Amino acid sequence: MGIKSWATTNGVVLTAPSGAIVTALVDSDNPLAIRPFTVRFQFGDSSYDPTNETWISESFWTQVSSSPNIWDFTYQSTYWKNGNNGLFEGVFTDRNNLVTILGANLAGVTHANELFSECAGIYEVHNVDLSSVLDASDIFLGCTAVTTIDGVNVQSATNITSLFEHCSNCSTFSNINFGHPTYVDQVFSYCEHLVSAPLFDTSNAVSANQMFYNCYRMTTVPLYDFGNLIDMDYCFTYCRAMTSLPQFNTSKVESMKNTFQNMERLATIPLLDTSSVKFFDNAFGYCSSLTSVPALNTRSMMSAMSMFTYCTSLTAVPLLNTANLDYCSAMFAGCHRVETGALDLYTQMANQLVVPAQHVQCFQSCGQGTSSGSAELAQIPSDWK
Repeated sequence: MGIKSWATTNGVVLTAPSGAIVTALVDSDNPLAIRPFTVRFQFGDSSYDPTNETWISESFWTQVSSSPNIWDFTYQSTYWKNGNNGLFEGVFTDRNNLVTILGANLAGVTHANELFSECAGIYEVHNVDLSSVLDASDIFLGCTAVTTIDGVNVQSATNITSLFEHCSNCSTFSNINFGHPTYVDQVFSYCEHLVSAPLFDTSNAVSANQMFYNCYRMTTVPLYDFGNLIDMDYCFTYCRAMTSLPQFNTSKVESMKNTFQNMERLATIPLLDTSSVKFFDNAFGYCSSLTSVPALNTRSMMSAMSMFTYCTSLTAVPLLNTANLDYCSAMFAGCHRVETGALDLYTQMANQLVVPAQHVQCFQSCGQGTSSGSAELAQIPSDWK
């Protein structure tokens, strides 16, 4: 974009940095006295009258510091308070002119979802006050260049879905006031440089779908309170560096589809309360370091397709409660190091009141790498393997 003159009678037109999204910068009289001087800037080819807050097209303005790539969103117009979502969505996209958000006073704003989403030129975020926001979903979604997020307040938000999703270069999340959110889906999904997850209050959360999806460098996660959680599908999928899990309270969880899939270094799993879980599809699939399974309570289990598929270090098939199980295709497929347990589980399922309707490949190649496992596998009918 080119520079366009837009100056008041006493203003001086400033030059934007090369490739910057700002099309015009104007020296103002700095009425808020925030910095040595501030400037007004204009996006696109539209204009805004700050005196009476008259908006033309989609333009907007704020106060920024004198440094050309440090932006201080301190001024707040009533336009923001009226719930304008995605105000800066896709604005800062030029990584050659990385931007530091030095502050954003959005007190009073109730809707800010997608506010900075897809702003791939934002490098750092500091002190963003979103304390009145009720829906904080997607605010920093796709800010792929950001490395540090420090001081974000979303204390009133019930929905923080995808708040930091695809912040793929961010390794530091500090001083974040998350409040007591109800939905934490995808909040750190694809945060590929995240090593240690921050602790926050999840006691009200009912859904954590893809919460840490593909956080493949993350090694530790705190003991979150999941006491009211119902859905944790894909919660830790592809968290390849984690070797263990805390003893989460999962007593109300009903769905664990793909929850721990591809946690390749996970050697053990705690005795989670899975008494309410109905869906275990691919829950532990491809956990190639998993050697054993505790006596999980599976009384509510209805579907367990690929539940332990290709857990190639597993040595024993647990005798789970399968009374309500209807789908178990590929449940232990590819578990070729199993030595015992497959025959007992098959016998139980084949003789229970209601035999699982879909059981194709349930024990495909299960135990074929051991002599005792091969002997058991030979006694299981072909339609189960």
